[in-house]
Amino acid sequence: MSAPSTRLRLLIPTALSVALLATGCGGSGDPASPSSPAGSTSGAADATTTGTTPPIGVSSGLDAVTVTAAKGAAPVVKFAKTPFTADRGYRVITPGTGVALTTDSILNVRYALVSGKNGATLEASKADEATLRLNETNLLAGIRDTMVQQKAGAKVLIALPGSDLFGAEGNAERGIAATDTMVFYFDVVSARTPPKAASGTPVAPKPGLPTVAMGATIKDPATITVPKTAAPKTLIAQPLIVGTGPKVQKGQMLRVTYTGVTWANPGTPFDYSGRTEHGYADFQIGAGKLIKGWDETLVGQPVGSRLLLVVPPAKGYGAQGQGDIKPNDTLVFVLDILDAG
Repeated sequence: MSAPSTRLRLLIPTALSVALLATGCGGSGDPASPSSPAGSTSGAADATTTGTTPPIGVSSGLDAVTVTAAKGAAPVVKFAKTPFTADRGYRVITPGTGVALTTDSILNVRYALVSGKNGATLEASKADEATLRLNETNLLAGIRDTMVQQKAGAKVLIALPGSDLFGAEGNAERGIAATDTMVFYFDVVSARTPPKAASGTPVAPKPGLPTVAMGATIKDPATITVPKTAAPKTLIAQPLIVGTGPKVQKGQMLRVTYTGVTWANPGTPFDYSGRTEHGYADFQIGAGKLIKGWDETLVGQPVGSRLLLVVPPAKGYGAQGQGDIKPNDTLVFVLDILDAG
């Protein structure tokens, strides 16, 4: 149930390097790869701060830093002189007035990363086109801990030492030492916090399909009961609730809750999203990172929907099986699509 190793998925659709991601961590948070059960969430939503990272507070050293951010252009961060140094901390340039941010929030931001050593801009977005997920497993704790104290609309500066970004050795390729001050600028253009469960129009499942009783909380697995018949041979996607949101598009990041069982052993889930820190999973759809049964059924579904999926072996793990999934097992999932973007 391992997560994929890619670490270049923090901001979407902009291409962001590992600079916002903690050094030495595991996968980026995609919950399932072709080699692990669909919906496997090893590390997918564990957004906790490590015990070795000190708390972050206001840094007066950022008071003299200026930012200009013309519409449609990358933000420009300026220091009075270089090298620039500041204590690990943040400065709120403009307080937000929108929704309060939490670790469940998905932010639409403008951002820049500037080296205090020489004032060079290392990364920046040219418009409000970057998505920042505060539940990202490897997101730098200093960024997450700052942002969850803000509201949508906030404009903030964050100073972190190079060691926070690249470890005790720094990054020789970029010319960054562990003691260099790195300054981030974030303009939270908008933010959303997806719901914890599907909502929309209930649909009665067709006779002969498994039935579902949802768990009491987002952390509890659903109970799936299969009929005493042979498993279907074809892929089935039965809506249980039809959502009212936009339809899922190939390549989008989804947020879902799910429970997965096998037709042969429905009483014991082989995986469910309640095992994660927040009880949900984020992953990219239609990119070959999930079993075919998910990639082929979730694209085109309205956000807010609840689906019952019956996945034959050819669309799941085939003759090889995977972990608790035996060779040629038919899989059954109940899945809520909470967000897509």
